[in-house]
Amino acid sequence: MEALYGIPFHILEVPNLKLKKPGWVKPPSAMVVFAFVLLSYFLVTGGIIYDVIVEPPSVGSTTDEFGHSKPVAFMPYRVNGQYIMEGLASSFLFSM
Repeated sequence: MEALYGIPFHILEVPNLKLKKPGWVKPPSAMVVFAFVLLSYFLVTGGIIYDVIVEPPSVGSTTDEFGHSKPVAFMPYRVNGQYIMEGLASSFLFSM
């Protein structure tokens, strides 16, 4: 298997580059990394909890004046603010 992976390296020549990191690039502090991970966890859990509670359909449907059902991407006058706040609140508690 290694011979199979090595075929491109026998055909192509890898350039000899001497790259170095610019002086102004510094690694982030541990607190910044922690804040990024916590924020992403908050957003992911909030979205998953919202989907589990509400089970939003990918496409809604409405009837026209002739009684035919047609699909619509966004349902008018349908605000799920309570479910959004429940998802965000439980996401906040999971983050704690």
